[in-house]
Amino acid sequence: MSEYDTSTGLEFLIKQPGEDRLYDVPFSGLLRTGDTLTSVVVAQENQGNVTGSTDLTLGAVSNDGTTAQVRISEGTDGEDYKLEFTGTTTNGDTLEMDVMIKVRD
Repeated sequence: MSEYDTSTGLEFLIKQPGEDRLYDVPFSGLLRTGDTLTSVVVAQENQGNVTGSTDLTLGAVSNDGTTAQVRISEGTDGEDYKLEFTGTTTNGDTLEMDVMIKVRD
């Protein structure tokens, strides 16, 4: 069951500050039949809920053609981070998926 951020309407994932783990972001619902991802980049936006909060640490982004995967670590307890995944496809489309990461201990 997906959960959604009440202020942005974006689906959110929860991680603890000490976790270092891979997250999957599916693009399958955006891809046209037969199209696949060729590359994906990710940008983050710290929402500024916690004074002095630090950014997440994002690893290299990979994909299997339909799902992007990124390793996420660090972050400040109580802070929210908007991640914007931008994918390019074999058919030349540019697609975006936005996700909120809520860091909670």
